[in-house]
Amino acid sequence: MKKISYHGMELLPVKHDIVFKAVFGKNDSRDILAKFLSAILEIDIDQPELIEYTNTELSPDFAEDKLSRFDVRARLSDGTHVEIEVQIQDEKDMIMRALYYEAKLFQDQMRSGQGYDELSRAITQNILDYILLEEESYHNRYRYMNCDTGVTLSNLCEINFLELPKVPEKCYNEKVAWALLFATDKEEVIDMLAKDNKDIEKAVEKLKYVTADDIERFRIDQIEKARMDYAARMRQNYRRGKEEGLAEGLEQGIQQGIERGIEKGARLAKFDMAKALIGKIDDSEIIDLIGISQDELDELK
Repeated sequence: MKKISYHGMELLPVKHDIVFKAVFGKNDSRDILAKFLSAILEIDIDQPELIEYTNTELSPDFAEDKLSRFDVRARLSDGTHVEIEVQIQDEKDMIMRALYYEAKLFQDQMRSGQGYDELSRAITQNILDYILLEEESYHNRYRYMNCDTGVTLSNLCEINFLELPKVPEKCYNEKVAWALLFATDKEEVIDMLAKDNKDIEKAVEKLKYVTADDIERFRIDQIEKARMDYAARMRQNYRRGKEEGLAEGLEQGIQQGIERGIEKGARLAKFDMAKALIGKIDDSEIIDLIGISQDELDELK
């Protein structure tokens, strides 16, 4: 994780998903989260104290993805559901992921006996540290619409992309200011943003606190180390799985053997990572991060 040199300290980058969640994903961060969302999404959030952070668990299908991103999910005072995803590296599947996340965010509202007319607006905001789209704008919004006339069918589902490399260096409104906070690594720019906007100043102070807090810093470092170790183990297990699969393939089919070997390797890598984190972060964080059950975690202790 590349740090930012800031007045003699190595500041953690808020554009990193773990850090973003530490700064914006806590109950005492509702006010700065509300200001950020209001500016970026151009919506009015007049009661930030009523923001409710909701479950970030999407689906067992994405269990292994727990080590590649953290998200923040919240329900606003008007019932709108918002999810924020931060992605540092281009994994070549962001559009499909965005569609899946948006569909789940809308679907997960439905409860037994509930009518369709009770569904609320669902908005996903993706923050990307790379260029994904051909549009020149740094922030793009998408909804369901008539392809022939351009008429919007509904505003209940909306997908947003904020591409940090496209953010203007000159701050000319509040939306750019918040986007620039994520995009910049310059001390003087951060100071300028904090000086001109008291809510961004609060976010910078929270970021400084997270950076300086030994316990929070240790937790972030452990998660980052687990990710790096996981990636390395996955590469090793991929090679091992491929070799085992080739051997099994002589009798059962090469492709089937390779897939079974890789699947076995991935499972072993997950359990290794869980063992490494036991005692260093809370059990609930290990379960959410790696995607194993409490029973599986207990067996590893």
